[in-house]
Amino acid sequence: MHYREPFYVYPRQLKSGKRIYYYQVYLEDGSLSSAKTTGQTSKGAAKAFCKQLEKEHRLIPQKHHIQREFKEYFKNWWDWGPDLSKPTICPHLTRKALRGQNLSYAQARLNRTRLKTYIFPHFGDLLLYDIKTKDVELWLDSLANRELSGKFQVALLSLLRVMMKEACRLGDLEFNPVLNVIPPLKSKPKKRGILSPQETEALFSMENLMVIWSGDYQAMGAFMLARDTAMRPGEVRAMQRKFIHFLENGECQIDIMQAVDHVSHLIKETKTGAVLEGVPVRRDTAAILRMVCNDYPNPKDLIFSKDGEVHVSENYLKRRLYRALEAIGISEEQRRDRNITPYSFRNLAITRLRQQSISDVAVRSLSGIKTTLQIDGYTSFNDEESINQIRDFYKFQDKQAGGF
Repeated sequence: MHYREPFYVYPRQLKSGKRIYYYQVYLEDGSLSSAKTTGQTSKGAAKAFCKQLEKEHRLIPQKHHIQREFKEYFKNWWDWGPDLSKPTICPHLTRKALRGQNLSYAQARLNRTRLKTYIFPHFGDLLLYDIKTKDVELWLDSLANRELSGKFQVALLSLLRVMMKEACRLGDLEFNPVLNVIPPLKSKPKKRGILSPQETEALFSMENLMVIWSGDYQAMGAFMLARDTAMRPGEVRAMQRKFIHFLENGECQIDIMQAVDHVSHLIKETKTGAVLEGVPVRRDTAAILRMVCNDYPNPKDLIFSKDGEVHVSENYLKRRLYRALEAIGISEEQRRDRNITPYSFRNLAITRLRQQSISDVAVRSLSGIKTTLQIDGYTSFNDEESINQIRDFYKFQDKQAGGF
């Protein structure tokens, strides 16, 4: 059997023109360590240098920080700190903030929870340098045995990859053991359902305000606004009186300027940072917005609120919606099976606009979605509706001279 030396030497040409030999060491998982100089100008001398290091057990330098346990090394990771405006504890996040990167408190808090719940229990007591690719594979196997979805496993693996990559970048780890891991397959997400035109009409009929919504025109108005504008629930809840404009001709326009963070519950910029002014809404939506604005006339008032200062909770609107859906004949079991949620009205708006041949460029601008491929994910065309549209199109063409 061919013997392979535990190191690999090769030359590098310096700017001065001098050629120096460097070496890399084969690690346990078969990968190569980062390159280090031998200071030698010949291959024979470079090999002799490496053999002497091997004899002295210094071929792979053992640094004091490498001996730290995983949970000790990453103990402050994803911990945002008490100041919600900027991270102050996690070194990774703090460094990014200093570089001017836009960070999410909600995402940091979620990452911290996942780290403590799923990563620390498995890797916490292991030495950072001792974690190998096979350890990560065994961890993924344990997640699969717990019947966690493939999508969730990929999210956890990505989190671990970022952490180990940063340790490598800082020189505290020779090799990222996550790099060669075979990732789990993402399970296909269940597409969010939308209401039919008949269901939407029943849900938002002003005649049914008392019967369907128990007179809660705030909740009804919130979802009508989402239906017209494709606003996210957090953007709806952050709507202030000054962003609603009633025109003399009876029309209404709104400005999408901010959103409620679903973790900190603070008002911040929208998810993408984009703002949109002068978005039109339907006349029935304008009518109910007038009712809501009569309660909160001050420009800074939050209109979906109990006092104009504190926005209603996401759960409050969700409960109101689910009761209203039951009132129009959609049971809890049917709602769950169809996956109808408060976000469904964002999908509904995008779907209806595309059905009316509104350009994808306009729909992307309204919804804050970057690509047409992403818009497809928000679109839920009904087969029966599509067939009826085609049938109507053919009937129209039959009436035209020459058809197509």
